Amino acid sequence: MLAPRLNAVPPDGSSLLNTDEPPSRAAATRVFSAAQSATISAFALSCHGALYGAVTYGVLRLIAALMRQPFEAPYQILGLLASMLVYMNLRTINLSLPWRVGRVGSLGNRMIMTWSGIVAVLLFLGYSTQRSEYFSRLVLLVWFVGTPVALFGVNATARFIAGRSVLISGRRAVLINANGSARRFVDNAQRSGVYDVVGYFGERGHDDDRDAFGRLPFLGDAMSAAEYVRMKQVDVVFIFLPKLHGPEARLLLDDLGDTTASIYYVPQLEVFDDIQTRMITVESMPMLEVVETPFYGADGLLKRLFDFGSALLAVLLLSPLLASIALAVSLSSPGPVIFRQKRYGLNGRSFSIYKFRTMTVQHGTDTMAEVVQASRGDMRVTPLGRFLRSTSLDELPQLYNVLRGDMSLVGPRPHAVSHNEFYRKAVRGYMLRHKVKPGLTGLAQVNGCRGETVQLGLMAERVRWDLEYIRKWSPLLDLIILLKTVALVLKRHNAY
Repeated sequence: MLAPRLNAVPPDGSSLLNTDEPPSRAAATRVFSAAQSATISAFALSCHGALYGAVTYGVLRLIAALMRQPFEAPYQILGLLASMLVYMNLRTINLSLPWRVGRVGSLGNRMIMTWSGIVAVLLFLGYSTQRSEYFSRLVLLVWFVGTPVALFGVNATARFIAGRSVLISGRRAVLINANGSARRFVDNAQRSGVYDVVGYFGERGHDDDRDAFGRLPFLGDAMSAAEYVRMKQVDVVFIFLPKLHGPEARLLLDDLGDTTASIYYVPQLEVFDDIQTRMITVESMPMLEVVETPFYGADGLLKRLFDFGSALLAVLLLSPLLASIALAVSLSSPGPVIFRQKRYGLNGRSFSIYKFRTMTVQHGTDTMAEVVQASRGDMRVTPLGRFLRSTSLDELPQLYNVLRGDMSLVGPRPHAVSHNEFYRKAVRGYMLRHKVKPGLTGLAQVNGCRGETVQLGLMAERVRWDLEYIRKWSPLLDLIILLKTVALVLKRHNAY
């Protein structure tokens, strides 16, 4: 329990809180500070927009020069028009924040979508005014693709410079209360040096505080923090939940609002460590997003287009190989060419997965007693099947699953229904894998999690990589996983 507000007394006996100051004066100070901060933020974002416009114009001029195209009036007008549109539409995108392209609702996704709209407007204007013949199509194509790349480079550079400047200045910070999040923050801050954590407020001698903050100085109870922040010119205050609730939290925030320190309200994030946890706004209400698919909206459409186009191309190119394997399976042993089994897919819905048959015919493979994972030297595997499994060629019919929309090229590998029912109770966060479509390959597979899971820890490790994929998905990550999969197939590691 927090001490009463007026019990916080420094060693000299004087009151830490100025109770003679009229409430209206403190309120006026907060309003003025908020207005000043809003003005500064608006000016900063305007500068960001101007920089984005300048980069857009500069990239066009550079590409024209590299391709030996005279940068005459048509190109100049195009560059100025594009710069104006970029300024008007991108100036609210903060240059100093991580853009995280590929993440749901990220600034990077917003930038790409906005730039795509600007490109569409420019193409429409060129077509409707019949002025497109003045421009080199190659110059325009490289400019359309190169501008987002240049903007991402500017963002990365700005964040690097900002990070270096913060490291040099060392922002003074204090912490209030303790939990697992506070412990992690202290460890990270001590390693990075971004924040100079000078001490903590809370309950002296409390076990959680002692464990979380180690040798950090104890500065007093939480309600004395505001006066300390004012006197010591602290830059940042981190308030860790869940100890503060209701009136206590409101009172503390009111006191800290009368300082110039930045204030962060930190939830107990270790409770929500399975997927991404971030603050979002839904219907004008701030919320903590705990579990969400990265393939919602435009990102889902992008991934679906990539999956369908790539799978269709692969089927066309590999059709002779597919026909040859089907014939070989048919001649090598009695039974169907294609093996079909129920698996769990997106949102836990079942679907039929397809593979080339690699084992002797089994019956009733949907019960836990009969579904046994293949192991090294498994006698059920046919000689041809052993080759197909070692090269992963038996998975090729799943391209049909991708075309149907049941699967993706990259995602968590689907398991038999009976295995799912077992592991969902045995492995924490197992079903969160089903927030995305299962894949032909995944981050777990390219990190060595292939083959039989004879121990529960092996499945837990596989799930950890699957959730890491959901956390960090991007189109580039999918491409990297596909390239690593090709190399892994050539090595035939843990495939049997």
